[in-house]
Amino acid sequence: KEKFGISICYEIIFREISRKEIKEGAKFLVVLTNDSWYGNSLGPYQHFLLARAKAIEFGKPVIRSALTGISAVIDKRGRILSSKKLFEDGFITSEVKTSDKKTIYFYLKEFPPFLIILFFFLKKLYNLIIK
Repeated sequence: KEKFGISICYEIIFREISRKEIKEGAKFLVVLTNDSWYGNSLGPYQHFLLARAKAIEFGKPVIRSALTGISAVIDKRGRILSSKKLFEDGFITSEVKTSDKKTIYFYLKEFPPFLIILFFFLKKLYNLIIK
């Protein structure tokens, strides 16, 4: 038996919810959603990509069950192991490999983008001083 974190609909976009669930021992994340209000637009695809990003950010598999959207099993690297297309009926099965490992992003939170900006600022400053 494995612990998992659960998100309803757009809660998957809130990093702190997933981070808290993983901190409490979740080995994978589950997203339950109904994308019908997006209709036949890019919305369901964007919502699905956010779930893939979450898998990569935290290094945890994501199981996404969407009533009318894209359902999928996503591995910790964001690869789609099994899926159903938009408005496609049916079910999917897949083996989910879990891990206790946490990504650097889990520990650093929003800090990496700050480091990148700081690096480029210091590089620019260095170039101005040297020239």
